Amino acid sequence: MPTSLLPSNPNCQLNVRAKSLKSKASFRGHLSPVSAMLDFYLPSGFSYTVPDENCAKAQDPNEVFALLETTLITGDESGWVFWWDINTRRPIGSWKAHDGPVISIVQPGLRWKKVSDGNMAPLLTEQEFGKLLTHGKDGEVIIWDLFELIRTENGNGYLWKRDSPLQRKVFATRNDISKWISPDKLFDMPVNPLNFSNVAFCENKLVAPSTQDSNCFDVYEISKVAKVYSLKRLYKAVSAVQQIEKNDKEINIQYDEESGRDFGVVMKIVWINDNVFSVGYESGHVVSFNLTNDSLRVISVNSSHYPYPILALHYDPLTEKLLAGSASSTITIDSLDSIENSEFLEIRTLSQTYNVKHKGISDISTRPNTVVLITWDGFSRFYKYDESGSLQFCKKVKKTVPSIDNMNSSTSAMSESQQQSSAILIMNKPQFGFSFLKSKGTLRFDNGRSKNIVKFRSEQAFDHCWLFTGYKDGKVTLQEIETEM
Repeated sequence: MPTSLLPSNPNCQLNVRAKSLKSKASFRGHLSPVSAMLDFYLPSGFSYTVPDENCAKAQDPNEVFALLETTLITGDESGWVFWWDINTRRPIGSWKAHDGPVISIVQPGLRWKKVSDGNMAPLLTEQEFGKLLTHGKDGEVIIWDLFELIRTENGNGYLWKRDSPLQRKVFATRNDISKWISPDKLFDMPVNPLNFSNVAFCENKLVAPSTQDSNCFDVYEISKVAKVYSLKRLYKAVSAVQQIEKNDKEINIQYDEESGRDFGVVMKIVWINDNVFSVGYESGHVVSFNLTNDSLRVISVNSSHYPYPILALHYDPLTEKLLAGSASSTITIDSLDSIENSEFLEIRTLSQTYNVKHKGISDISTRPNTVVLITWDGFSRFYKYDESGSLQFCKKVKKTVPSIDNMNSSTSAMSESQQQSSAILIMNKPQFGFSFLKSKGTLRFDNGRSKNIVKFRSEQAFDHCWLFTGYKDGKVTLQEIETEM
């Protein structure tokens, strides 16, 4: 049975300081419920080395990293995508990306590496950084060209530019699509449109629900030579149950004489690293796979959520833990050690399992010491979180920004309570702050500007922990989480 989530201090919610969560802005552009979000990163012209006293044991203190600027990309159930500037609170661009809900938004060419106890640094693939991958309920996966990546003169940092502007103005009606300038479409491919599972992309590997069977998945390789993309299907209609039975292991699933042994449809997919990904199923099982050049094999199964469908699957690279939420009130936390174990094993007994007492955990995001999740009642809930994986409830938040009626909005038929329910959330990655690196003397000014003329506002842009929340009325809120939480 799941272990109840009991805070060590019963008055924890009362003890959280009111200023630990500050409302900063509300982004208004979507006329439909927000269905996908991504913290999207731009080169800033600054780079750095990790200060010696903060350097992780395995980290080279001479390795140079780019300091990236956070922007936000959001998609809605009508297929519109907005790219937001956090500093100006205005769109950098917007366009109609899909004929139906946007389900997945991914930034190719960017991975994150743990470089200290509380911070990560970016690893860029120059050929792909600057692209955007979107996936919609219309059954299309598209790669867009958002900007060109430029090396600075000293070779350490990067700048960016767009050859043509995007549509920055937000129109009240969306009838005339010709008003919107879309970014160049570099690649598109069809995928299964019959369920609401996301697709997951890492390096050049794409995992998506199978085109033949929603209960299976396909694995693709998307390669690029010069400016030409090519597609190769590596594995077709992979059944987790069939893969598991090859190991002669018994698993706890319902048996349907008509359909046979199955986990049900694919619900969520997430990459753990370059070779390992996890898939959450309708049955509540989370199955992790190891993908190598010549094989695909199951390395772990978690049945803690059975028989409730998996609704949220999130990997935290700082703590190297996989967090899963389902239609129940249970959240599980698994360590990477168990997921990457070379032996096949059932990891239910190794999972840390908590009952958050609210059903329908539909989204999860993490930062150092913080887990935020959304439940079916529309609240965002905050928990203290440490490397041991223990959770302690702190507070809950519901939208307070008033909704604005719009006759053209697809949310007009919703009740006010439904409109103000949280739909999706995400937090930006924990990088070293500009001010901190500057004080340590490890910040490099690669863009040719003097450090004396860098605007204070620009410095502050790198020093915040942002929480972005998308709502069913189409609004997106920006809040700052302070370290006191």
